[in-house]
Amino acid sequence: SSDVCSSDLAALNFDFTDDYVSVPYFARPDNFTLQVWVKKDPSFEGHIFNWNNSANPHGIYTDLFIQGGSGRVFYQENDGSTVQTVTNFSSITDGQWHQITVSRSSAASNNVNLYIDGILINTGTVHLNPQTDAIRIGANDLFSFNGSLDELRIWDGAMCAGEISNNYTCE
Repeated sequence: SSDVCSSDLAALNFDFTDDYVSVPYFARPDNFTLQVWVKKDPSFEGHIFNWNNSANPHGIYTDLFIQGGSGRVFYQENDGSTVQTVTNFSSITDGQWHQITVSRSSAASNNVNLYIDGILINTGTVHLNPQTDAIRIGANDLFSFNGSLDELRIWDGAMCAGEISNNYTCE
């Protein structure tokens, strides 16, 4: 809901043309939590955060994105030969602010939890650990984001459901 989210004035705004943020590379931890507020145009695919291999950015990556049209959120890892994905089965197509959280641990199974607005939406197993060397916020090598991103955070550790819910309600 709009009363618990960020203002458009403080967010990074992307126009789906060629906008993205490049940050110094750091290796994706085995255990991490990525959390971000998003408000996007529902008709376009929107890549939120992308670790990639600069020699093969569309073939080797870890990516968090929202599919165009369907509004489904995807967390995906591709090691160049296999793709593993956790996605939601509902959609974010209302053009409003939503908090998306991915919590990934090194557990043998069900190691990725996907949350939308502080609620666990889906759980799955993703264990590819692609070899990456670059990071983009708001794009992958094919698509830029069309909308706004705010309060993107990455923690070195997999947060539990209570911590994620708390971050949503206390923002």
